[in-house]
Amino acid sequence: MIFKDFSKTYELLDPFENVSSTISALNDSAEIISNFDHFKDGWLLLSSGEYLEYLNPFTKETGKYPPCEVTFTRFGLSTCPTSSDCLTVGMFGYKNMATIGWFDAAVGEWEYYDAENSDTDIQFVPTLKIGPKYHNNAFYSLARDGCLGELKFAEGEISWKVYKHPFYEETSSLNSSYLVEVDGELVSVFIGGHGSWVNVFKFNISDKCWIKLDTLGEHTLFVSPASSFSIKTDKSEMRNRIYLPRRKENKIVFHSRDTGKYHTSTSANSLDDFYGTKAQSFCCWVYISL
Repeated sequence: MIFKDFSKTYELLDPFENVSSTISALNDSAEIISNFDHFKDGWLLLSSGEYLEYLNPFTKETGKYPPCEVTFTRFGLSTCPTSSDCLTVGMFGYKNMATIGWFDAAVGEWEYYDAENSDTDIQFVPTLKIGPKYHNNAFYSLARDGCLGELKFAEGEISWKVYKHPFYEETSSLNSSYLVEVDGELVSVFIGGHGSWVNVFKFNISDKCWIKLDTLGEHTLFVSPASSFSIKTDKSEMRNRIYLPRRKENKIVFHSRDTGKYHTSTSANSLDDFYGTKAQSFCCWVYISL
C-alpha cells in the first residue's frame, strides 16, 4: 500500500501480478495519512506529534492512545491494538542512547525506559528506519550497525539485552535492515550500500547467535520499514525471493536468492544494484488472507 498523492488516495499494488488499484482516504478525518509507522495483522499505527492512532484500513475501525511524553520514531505491536492484552512499544534514538516506551492496554498508560546500557555491554546505536518486532514473547530491534536489541516483560519488570551483529567486516556500508518472522524463527535481512549485497541470517534464540541462510526454501519475504513478513508458497517461481519497497518503471523490485540479483516480474533483465530503481518512502506491505 503506497501513499499516492495529496488528494487522499492510496495505491494497492499486487507484486506478483503487478495489478494496481486506487483506494480513497483510509479514514473519515481531514488528515492525509502518509506516515505508515507500523502494520500488523490488518492494523496500522500512525503517529502525529504526541498522539498515536491505530486504524484498520479495511474496516475503518480507529482509536487513539493517550498522549506520549516522547515523540517516538518507530513502533511495534504484540497483537491487535483493541485487545486488552496488547503491548505497544515505541522507540526513539539519539546518538548512542535509545529511549523505549510501552503501552500496556490493561494498564492504560505509557511507561518509559532509557536503554543506554544492556546486560551484555554491547553498544546499541538506534536506527530510525524500522521499529520493534514482536517475536516469541519479546520485542526485537536492529541497531544501525545490525546489533540486535531484545526487550522482555515479565511480572512487571523489563529486561534489555543487546547481541552482536553477524558481520565480520565493517558495517559502515549497511544501507538497510529488516526483521522478519519465518516459520516461527526470527530472520534478518541486511542490504549493503545502494543494494550492492544482500545477506540473510537466522537468530538462534537458544544460543543467542546468528546463522547465515543461503536460501529461503519455499518462503518469500516482504520487507519495508513499516511492516515485514513472510509467506510460504507452493509456486516455485515465487519462492526464494525478497520483495523490497522499491520500484522500477512502476514495477515492484525483488531480490532473487537463486540468481543473487534484482528483478521485476515483467522483465527478463536483471540488476546488480539499486541503480535505476526508486525507493517508496511512504508505504507498507499488507497481507490479505482470502
